[in-house]
Amino acid sequence: MNGLPGWMGTIEKYNDMALSSKFYESFKEYKYILICHLDAWVFRDELRKWIDKKYDYIGAPWFAMREDKFVDLEKLMCPQGGNGGLCLRKVDKMIERLHIGPPSAKVDHIEISKAMGITKNDEVLVPDMTFVASPNAVELCGAKPVLIDIEVKSLNIDQEKLKGKITKNTKAIMPVDFNGRSTDIFQLKEFAEKNNLLVIEDACHAIGSFYGTKHMGTVSNVGVFSFSTPKIITTGQGGMIVTNDKNIYEKCLSLKDFGRENGAKRDMKRSFMHETIGYNFKFTEFQAAVGIAQMKKLKSRIKKKKNMFKHYKEFLSNIKKIEFIDTNIQKMTPWMIDILFSDNKIREELINFLARNNIGTRIFYPPIHSLTPYKNDDKKFLISTDISKRGLWLPSSNTLTDNDLEFICKKIKEFFTN
Repeated sequence: MNGLPGWMGTIEKYNDMALSSKFYESFKEYKYILICHLDAWVFRDELRKWIDKKYDYIGAPWFAMREDKFVDLEKLMCPQGGNGGLCLRKVDKMIERLHIGPPSAKVDHIEISKAMGITKNDEVLVPDMTFVASPNAVELCGAKPVLIDIEVKSLNIDQEKLKGKITKNTKAIMPVDFNGRSTDIFQLKEFAEKNNLLVIEDACHAIGSFYGTKHMGTVSNVGVFSFSTPKIITTGQGGMIVTNDKNIYEKCLSLKDFGRENGAKRDMKRSFMHETIGYNFKFTEFQAAVGIAQMKKLKSRIKKKKNMFKHYKEFLSNIKKIEFIDTNIQKMTPWMIDILFSDNKIREELINFLARNNIGTRIFYPPIHSLTPYKNDDKKFLISTDISKRGLWLPSSNTLTDNDLEFICKKIKEFFTN
């Protein structure tokens, strides 16, 4: 294990290890890894028996985090490297899986990056405040994500700071519409065109949000949306790519179907002709059916999210230590209702207080530069470092009633008055 990152000491570090292909690559001369946590009891030796069955993974199932009202979300989230306990993992399959990643909105990021010709040695400018899927998609194409600090107002990529990061290898800019807030996308698109750059807009938080008269994700060269479980509408996992570029569209069709020639399935002689290396990124018919049903609920859910924001703001805006982030609720539909605190200590104390009252919350994403694969100096990312420590998402499930919201607000006020 010499020379490998520091993976011990905390649960978070251990989870980083379980998610890292580097960990498994250090054992690539072996076929299997047996993981045995101290809380697992072994009553008999049947290791050889199970190895002979040639399974890729034997262990407890991997559960995804879900959103629910009055539930501590952290307790529902299994370690992101999968359940440990007692499990047997095939080394080469773990390396392969961790390079590809699980099916999710990240799939759309990877597909669109490849469709736009982003490849080895290219650079893509990515905001430091985002979910890790954004830079991961760049890495998985063999390119390099270049992290940029964020704007205070929109929490999106800082357009002034990114100008100093353009090099001969820069291929694209990836703004991220954090909780449905956009940077000045028309200004960014104009800058990108002058510099012969593409704009890949991560609009995963932005369903139902507009910039002017344009839906977010539709001004850029491509927009990527997420249908994962906590979003306004969901298909369980997966997402959607939108573009007006026919060439990108056709490449995406091919890449999602193993790189198969478009239309080849209609001709038996061509049905196994593959023009490039692709993936199995297709929706199942079941997911598509769920998505169609969810679309019928979109208007009512957008209305509910907007009303939820108004409710929280009405009841909590007079608390001096809480700051509501600049939000044009007429144009924006928040994925979750977000607030900032005057300092991190207050945030942590409130989280614990609400948890004792069976109210779940969610902290902001850690800055990408603080994660093991992208480690960098905090001083280069002052805004994202500060916002991440002070930001909190309040309970925002579509299942919350007005009574639920009143109870949550009552408890928050109780915390600040005691």
